[in-house]
Amino acid sequence: MKRPVLCLGESAIRAQRIVAQLRSSGFGREVISLIYRDAADRVDMQGWLVGVGSISRPDIGAVIAAGLILAALSGPSEISLADVMRGWGVPEDGAAEVEERVSSGSTLVSVHTDNDDERRVAKQVFESNGCTDVLVPGEDPVPRNRDGNV
Repeated sequence: MKRPVLCLGESAIRAQRIVAQLRSSGFGREVISLIYRDAADRVDMQGWLVGVGSISRPDIGAVIAAGLILAALSGPSEISLADVMRGWGVPEDGAAEVEERVSSGSTLVSVHTDNDDERRVAKQVFESNGCTDVLVPGEDPVPRNRDGNV
């Protein structure tokens, strides 16, 4: 069963580095997702990921998104980022935290994995790039903000 590994970070430039390392670690572009606010550190992900585009959502504002997350958010506006996260197995409070962090400018990178080995590799890539908020739904506690609060 595919399960996502999620990383919340502060920089689209760092996210670009993470995506490159995930790809060189054998993850296909169809299993990697990215979402971030359209900011000064905009990066070019065309060719690196499936379906890169700009969208504006009532819950998180204007964002750049790619992959499965773009497909999920391209539907009706009543489907929020928190709804997508819950669909991916993130608990209610964690889903709300992810949505709030992205709307506040954090970058979310996710990779859908098939097994424990892939999850281990994805976590290593995230952590080696300074991601301190790494979440595997069903395994890890809720991601916490910089102050340690949910």
